[in-house]
Amino acid sequence: TGLSGQTAYDVWVACRDDGDPPAVQPDATLLEVTTGDNIAPIWSPGFPDVQNIGETAADILAQLDEEAVAWWVVVPAGSAAPSVADVVSGAGGAVVAAGSIEATTPTSRRRRRLAAYAGSGRATGLQAETDYVAYVVAEDTSTPPNRQSSVASKSFTTTDET
Repeated sequence: TGLSGQTAYDVWVACRDDGDPPAVQPDATLLEVTTGDNIAPIWSPGFPDVQNIGETAADILAQLDEEAVAWWVVVPAGSAAPSVADVVSGAGGAVVAAGSIEATTPTSRRRRRLAAYAGSGRATGLQAETDYVAYVVAEDTSTPPNRQSSVASKSFTTTDET
């Protein structure tokens, strides 16, 4: 216990049997191991986001620190916030649009020199001049996957029909 995820470690092993007298391995053996990913993806600053907002549609954008799938739902503003399970299933009483995003396209973040992965999905079937909230949750591609424990949100308003 106490190891960090995605970290390389040197493990030295020496053995002895239970004979009388015990036979002892003369030299320790080095095993180089790397622990698995145990951290859910982290949103890049300003994400999730909603862009290209029209009368009846909008783009939901995801950008995270590792490759991930992000599920999203759109609900009218003022509706109860969905749970993580609701967003992943795309279900819930107030959901008017739902989908998923494969955030697997690398982006350039020169200032911080960190990898970022982006993708987008299109929410359609919305009403003009209406306030909405997009709720999004992401899960990385590790085995087993690491899912975010809470939903992120972004409010937006569709445009006028005229």
